[in-house]
Amino acid sequence: LCQYARHLGLAFQIQDDLLDITAAADELGKPIGGDVMEGKRTWLVVQSLERATSPQDRQLLARFLSNKGLPPEDVPAMRELYQRNGVIDAAQEEVRLHTERAESELQHLPEGEARQMLAWFTQMLLNRRF
Repeated sequence: LCQYARHLGLAFQIQDDLLDITAAADELGKPIGGDVMEGKRTWLVVQSLERATSPQDRQLLARFLSNKGLPPEDVPAMRELYQRNGVIDAAQEEVRLHTERAESELQHLPEGEARQMLAWFTQMLLNRRF
C-alpha cells in the first residue's frame, strides 16, 4: 500500500501541475497558470530547468525564479516554453508510468472490494480534468 500511495501521489501531483497550465479555465475552476504566477517550483519547472537551452527560455526561467513567479501575461510564454522543451509530453508520460506502477502494486493485495475500489480511484485520478 505504501508503494501504491507513493506512485499514485506522484502521478496526482504531476497531473495537477499539468492541469494548472493546460486545462481550460472553465474546467479548472480557477485561473490557468496559477502555479506560474505564484512561483511554485513544480515538476514542470524543474524539468524545464534541466532541459531548456535557448537563451530566451533560460532568461524566462531566471525571471520566474528571481521574481518568485510571473505576471499573468507571461503564463502563455511559460506554457510555450514547457511545450517547446518537451516538458508537457514528459509529464504526461511520467503520470502514465506512475499510474501503471501504482496499479501494479495493487496486484499484491488480495482480490476483493477494497482492491477494486483502489483501482477505480487510481483511474478516476488519472482521468480527472480539474
